[in-house]
Amino acid sequence: MSTVDLKAWAKENPNPHVSGYPIHDAIESCATDVIKIEWAEQALAAGEDINRLHLRKGRPLNLALKERDLIDAHTGISVKHVERAGMIMWLIANGADPRLRDQDRGLTPMDEALLIIEAKKKKGEPIEFWAYAQELMVDAAKKHEEREAAEKKKQPATQRVASHVKEFFTRDPDDDKCALCRCLPARREKPPKDCPHCKEQKAYHWHYPRVEIPQLSPPAESPIV
Repeated sequence: MSTVDLKAWAKENPNPHVSGYPIHDAIESCATDVIKIEWAEQALAAGEDINRLHLRKGRPLNLALKERDLIDAHTGISVKHVERAGMIMWLIANGADPRLRDQDRGLTPMDEALLIIEAKKKKGEPIEFWAYAQELMVDAAKKHEEREAAEKKKQPATQRVASHVKEFFTRDPDDDKCALCRCLPARREKPPKDCPHCKEQKAYHWHYPRVEIPQLSPPAESPIV
C-alpha cells in the first residue's frame, strides 16, 4: 500500500482510540480492505482487544458480517457495503473467536452468518460471501475447541470433573440449538428433527454465556436547595 493512499485516508484513521472502539470503527469505514486492516493492526498493536464487545454493534467479527449503508467521507454518497473476506480472515488469524456472543441478541458471528444466509436464500440473493465466512469461522471454532480440550487434559482430574458438572447444571438447553431453530418463529414452533446445524452445535458446545454487563449506579440526586 502506498503512503499516498494512507495520507488520503489519514483523517478517517480511528487510531488513536477516538471512539474507544478502533477496530469496530475501521470495519465500518468506507476505506479499502487493505487500509482498514492497516488501521486494525495499529489498534491491535496498541493493545486493543480483537474480541472486544460493543453493546450495540457486537464484536468486530459480528460487525464484519453485516450489510451496512455507509456514507463515503470523500464523496458524501451513501453506499451499500458488504465486508470482503480479507477482513474476516484477518480477524480470525489474529484471534477473533467466532464462538463468542454479542450482547444485543446473544448471537455468535456463526449465528449471524446462518441467519443472513437463510434470509438471502429466501430473497434469491447471493450468499457466497457469508457461506465462505461461515466455513472459515466453523474451522476456527473447531481449532479453539481443540486447543481448549488439550489444555483441559493437563488439569487435575478433580478440576476436570468439577468443570463438567458445572457445565451440565448451568448450560441452557437452547444452547444446543442452532441460530435458525432458536431465532426463526416457524422453526421454534416446529424444529426439524435432523437439523445438521443443531447437531454441529451440540457436538461442539460453541456458545459461551451471555456477557454480564455491570449495572451502573444511578446518578446522585441534586441536593434540595
